[in-house]
Amino acid sequence: MIQRQLINATNKRGFMPDVKPTKNNVLFQKIWNEKNIAERSLLASFLVPLILVSLLMLIKLKFNPLTITPPYVLFFAVILISACYGGARAAICASLISFVAAIALLFIPMHLSDNLLITHLLEAIAFCIEALFLSFLIFYFQSQRKRNKNAALSMKAVNELLHMREKDHENFVHMAAHELKSPVTVLKGYMQMLEARLSDGEKDNEIKLLSKMDIQLNKLLKRINDLLDLAKVNGGAMQYNLANFNINNAVLHCIEDVRVANPDFLIEHDAMEESISVNGDKERIQQVVTNLLNNSIKYSGNEKYVKLTCQLLGTYVMIKVIDHGVGIPLDKQPFVFERFYRANQTNAADKPGLGLGLYICKEIIKQHRGEMGMVSQEGSGSIFWFKLPAQGI
Repeated sequence: MIQRQLINATNKRGFMPDVKPTKNNVLFQKIWNEKNIAERSLLASFLVPLILVSLLMLIKLKFNPLTITPPYVLFFAVILISACYGGARAAICASLISFVAAIALLFIPMHLSDNLLITHLLEAIAFCIEALFLSFLIFYFQSQRKRNKNAALSMKAVNELLHMREKDHENFVHMAAHELKSPVTVLKGYMQMLEARLSDGEKDNEIKLLSKMDIQLNKLLKRINDLLDLAKVNGGAMQYNLANFNINNAVLHCIEDVRVANPDFLIEHDAMEESISVNGDKERIQQVVTNLLNNSIKYSGNEKYVKLTCQLLGTYVMIKVIDHGVGIPLDKQPFVFERFYRANQTNAADKPGLGLGLYICKEIIKQHRGEMGMVSQEGSGSIFWFKLPAQGI
């Protein structure tokens, strides 16, 4: 099944491995042209070494007929040239033809003693063994190249298939989140209308129930919005309305909203004295600040205190959210900003969430040419920070 999907993905996209030669292997690509080697016929692989060896024999007999020893070095050169022309098949043919030529050259003088003839025959046999061993190495090299090429093709096909599946998954999440958000938004509107009508009749119990239902709907909308943002971030479709805005005022607005939702918590704000602006999407930056505040409150433990500081560091505005809660274990800190990761799995039931908030926040800050990070100690709290380029500094 998987092989069929890989083949379909390969055929559908017209996929072929994209091999771009670098400066270091351009010469090798010209010498060892795998496409041309594969197209050589068996007859051509035999004729090329035959012609080369015949030329060598003619040259030797014409210019150096008295030398008994065959030109083994030149025979090895013929084997290598034949291999570059027709691969391992041509190399094997060249080895055998060279061996036959070497034997023929030994018998041409006809006046060798038996001992000398046996010595030269042993040399020719040794040459043949070495030549066949060289041909085997060329065959092994050619097979490895073919296997590596097929493996690269399969790997890229797998990557292509995984990319297609991830794209389908993102499209599904985007579609499902939209389908869920529409009825929930309408339901929330009806509940607000009903709450307003009941408040006129002073029905306190019904109003409390509606308020609790509204809180749960807000949580559901938050999860849906996180899924939508995830799909937008992964698909590169997150929209940013960039403009200069006062970072102090934007942060203060977030603090006020969080205070209303968490009246039992003390949220201290240490703002910059001067008015500093940043260029970015105000709503997205406020989304980051609100998420960090809510996370600090969620994992504050028995400490009902969170501090937010704004300070100017060179040409950057640094914002820190500090809590004295449960903290994050050292071995889990490298994964805090990954998708769907939740460092405190033991309290997952008490602390609902999808583990997307910090991942989305970091992507938003990255798109604003900023940085984001954290410092934490288990049992002593955490500091989450981000910095953005300041304007007019």
